[in-house]
Amino acid sequence: MAQDDSREHGLPRAARVHQPLMSEADAERVRRWHEAAYQELRAQTGSQTVSYLGRRLVVPPPTRATAP
Repeated sequence: MAQDDSREHGLPRAARVHQPLMSEADAERVRRWHEAAYQELRAQTGSQTVSYLGRRLVVPPPTRATAP
């Protein structure tokens, strides 16, 4: 059986040559922003009414509504 040269140490080539498009500092800033937005959504109480494809939907408290 021929060896698959596209894998080294169990990783596909794309995983070995990936270069992030943003710095670690920028990635951390985005992570903090996402976390703050998520916490804000979790803190909301009561039902939310959202509009989607021309329909008004009531989203109950235990369900997270889609973010715009």
